[in-house]
Amino acid sequence: MSIKEGLKKRLKNFQDKRFISGHRKVELNKSIEAERVKLYENIILTEKQIREIDNLFLLNYGEKIPYNWHRIYTSYTGHFDAYYFPEYLYISEFEHFMIPDKQYADVMENKNIISILARGVGVETPGIVCSCAAGMLRDSNYNLITMDVALELILDAGAVFIKPTVDSGSGKGCKLYSSIDPTIIEEIKNYLFLLKGEYVVQNVIRCHDSIRKIYSESVNTFRVITYRWIKEGKPFVTHMPVIMRIGCGRNYLDNAHAGGMFIGVEDNGELHKIAFTEFGKKYNMHPDTDLVFEGYCIENFDKVIVAAEKMACALPQVGVVNWDFTINSEGLPVLVEANCVDGSIWLIEIAHGVGGFKENTESVLKWIALQKKLNIDERKKYPYGLMTVEKED
Repeated sequence: MSIKEGLKKRLKNFQDKRFISGHRKVELNKSIEAERVKLYENIILTEKQIREIDNLFLLNYGEKIPYNWHRIYTSYTGHFDAYYFPEYLYISEFEHFMIPDKQYADVMENKNIISILARGVGVETPGIVCSCAAGMLRDSNYNLITMDVALELILDAGAVFIKPTVDSGSGKGCKLYSSIDPTIIEEIKNYLFLLKGEYVVQNVIRCHDSIRKIYSESVNTFRVITYRWIKEGKPFVTHMPVIMRIGCGRNYLDNAHAGGMFIGVEDNGELHKIAFTEFGKKYNMHPDTDLVFEGYCIENFDKVIVAAEKMACALPQVGVVNWDFTINSEGLPVLVEANCVDGSIWLIEIAHGVGGFKENTESVLKWIALQKKLNIDERKKYPYGLMTVEKED
């Protein structure tokens, strides 16, 4: 190895360590923000609970962790679980190590690309009116068009949802036009120019009746986190407990950061008893529709799980993905978007009152402890939960 190559390798590993420590600090600081401290300041862990946390993390990860996240998550449901997984380990380490080549994550998150990937494996995505990628404007069949043609297509669509194709988390940059007439076409044109050649204009999704009955003003989505893993030498794809995000107050966005609520969903489609807002407000029925959550069941929900795990297998280079799905009026799962960074394990653990990894928690902790000790090139020998490498004959 030349001196130049050696220096590049050392720099890459230095930057990796700085990334991990920086993101750990960011997440730790979030846990002590005033609004979050209010949630858990009255949650006092027992000596037994502290021993359970310490034993789990010391034995498998090799370090004690702050108890902030266990206290935060317990404050919502009142249920303590030693297996709660802190965000400062999830985002800075698990997620980081599970996506060794971040370029694949960029592809997965791009809304102009994910629809092509999804349809290639038979998963529905929102209908496209027109889209623009790298400044190239296309119709739904990817034929080049002019802005005038695009505006005609939008006018004919009657209602559209416009979103940037990158960096639209929590609804940032998204706009709903529930009715379109010639008087607002100029406004739409100006907005599209603001998106600088990276956007998609979609048909508005009509959700299944079992979703619309809860709240019909937003496209309510299911957050399904899938991850690939190896256990006892066998690879598999699995999912964490699922949550449903629901809009309220005539808001067309369902995100928790945008004022929506979220609730746990069992794999059979049955909702939990209580929905939560980001900072701890609780509802046992929807405030706008009075629909009682407990015992309510979403039809065809099992198809969402199948579609999410199929998508995870379609691009296995991204080891963990946060999928947003809904179910359309025909009862088919529709992939709204994919998110690969800054995942939402906190939503899962709050809503379900259990650790996101459940029985895989110990193996996850052992694996990220191993990954952290290795340099970037060495990690490639131990991907996605693999702890040992077979010796060559």
